[in-house]
Amino acid sequence: MAFLFGAELYLSVVEFFYLKGECPLCIAFLGLLGLSLVLGLGYLGWKEVFAFGLFGFLGLHFLYFPLGFVPRGGVPFQGEGVISVYLKPGQEGELRELVELSRKRGFEVLLHYLGSRPSERHKALKQICRALFAEEDGFALRVAERILRENEEKAKKFGLKTPFVVIKTNGEEEVLSLEDALWHLEGFVPLNSPIR
Repeated sequence: MAFLFGAELYLSVVEFFYLKGECPLCIAFLGLLGLSLVLGLGYLGWKEVFAFGLFGFLGLHFLYFPLGFVPRGGVPFQGEGVISVYLKPGQEGELRELVELSRKRGFEVLLHYLGSRPSERHKALKQICRALFAEEDGFALRVAERILRENEEKAKKFGLKTPFVVIKTNGEEEVLSLEDALWHLEGFVPLNSPIR
């Protein structure tokens, strides 16, 4: 129980401080584990409980984040209230108006970098690394490469000229050009989602 509590505590730390989100089910599970642990203290002493809890916490840390991998805070969830923008490096300046309008409307803008030429791919990988990792090392570049491939596969499905926008509302994805997205956002009622 102590091991599970330590592991769940670690996941909760990642959830709150790195992902900036909260899951009521996860919080309830952590609370139940903590309560069970307190009720079961008659079987083990505090030292054993602390040791097992620490083992679970650190065990999960090394399972999820190998040495040298330090995630940046604020990695957003992709869901309702999120505007996904697919763009190539260097197109960020075109998004200024979209970002300002989305903030007013309570949306969060999430950038998905693409690159068709080798120089663009290299810059896209660096942008993804900067957004997700504190350090750019081999592990960070491998994760960024996987994300870049996923972005490219999804962009092929949409088949629009970059930058283009994907807005998810009521479980439906709507794919728009940047100009259409600006016009479309004018009609949205502000959401209560956090802006990161």
